[in-house]
Amino acid sequence: MSQHVQIGLPQQTLAVITTFTVLTIVPLQHGQSQTNVPAWQLSEPRLEIGGSGLELHRVRAGVVLRSGAIALADAGNARIILLGPDGKRIGVLGRSGSGPGDFQTIEHLAAFGDTLLAYDPITQQVSLWQTRPQGTLISAMSLMEADGTRLDFRGALSAGRYLVTSHTTPREDESPGLFHERVRLLLFEPLTRATVVLDTLEWRRLFLHKSALGVTNYATPFIGESGTAVVGGRIVVVPLGRSRIDVYPSDGGTDMSSVPLPVPVRLVDRAMVDAYRDSLVQRARRQAGMFPNAVAGIEGAFGPAFPVPQTGAVVNAIRVVGDRIWVQVFPSAADARATWYIVDPVRAGLIGRVTLPRSWDVLGGAADTVLILLRDGLGVESVRIHAIVRSGADE
Repeated sequence: MSQHVQIGLPQQTLAVITTFTVLTIVPLQHGQSQTNVPAWQLSEPRLEIGGSGLELHRVRAGVVLRSGAIALADAGNARIILLGPDGKRIGVLGRSGSGPGDFQTIEHLAAFGDTLLAYDPITQQVSLWQTRPQGTLISAMSLMEADGTRLDFRGALSAGRYLVTSHTTPREDESPGLFHERVRLLLFEPLTRATVVLDTLEWRRLFLHKSALGVTNYATPFIGESGTAVVGGRIVVVPLGRSRIDVYPSDGGTDMSSVPLPVPVRLVDRAMVDAYRDSLVQRARRQAGMFPNAVAGIEGAFGPAFPVPQTGAVVNAIRVVGDRIWVQVFPSAADARATWYIVDPVRAGLIGRVTLPRSWDVLGGAADTVLILLRDGLGVESVRIHAIVRSGADE
């Protein structure tokens, strides 16, 4: 789940580390084997959006509103597209800019009745929109604690109560090597800017590489990161390096349940490091005019001395689909398909699994519908709407 990290060329990061309090939590539930998780399927697409009729660029999220309308976060075009149940466009929210209701990008959408919430991580702005009878901006607010600390949006329990994280970053004198970035997991009320600490956890690992030019901070998406989502009045966390899903109550209490995933802890090897290094080198060579020393820096950072960790994140992506959570486990480099596990956060259990082509990205959906993003060989995007065909006890 790499949606919040620049994974291209290196960037300098200098800040101060803060120490946080850790809450004690006790897992309550035992797991299932993969063969005991019902295999679900998707129908043939009921509808396809995009292509020559509607240009989409970097769609990041999708939700189905109470009316049956569909909202797509068309991030590359800095807008939210509203479509009727028949796929016809009925409105556009927002525009490119940095003012109230403007977007630089869009990473999250959530619906509360006819109210739509959108989050732009570049401007750190949460905007609320009334979708009926016509799309109008209700409010826009930047995420920040009372003391000015930056907060990152992770999900919404309601239109006025959010799950956010507050991150640590390396100190100026931090030792080179893998830096274990920790976060505070917070409940945040934007009107009062009041916060409640739910937990602290390791979020990701950054590699601090020292060279003649100084210390450079590199992201490590091949290791992965923790993930979060909010649905059904529950907060879902997938801890880095753990084969489980933790479900927290929305009141900020510590009565947490754990849902083991029927997959082993993912091992990290040298081949993953090399593949990531090669992808960065290719990108750097295309931008050699902007970053003339980047290739040498990347090859030095991810060379033989790179400290390969034993384990990485198990989950590659986490999505809200109706009142369920879908999590995609990391496929191997050779896999053409990827498995998504469906979690019922209220029952704190696995209720299904779906195997999809690796190139398909789940955007969101409703109880019986899922929105899938596809790209053709030229990079043209389209969104397909499929019915969910259940099997097993949850049918």
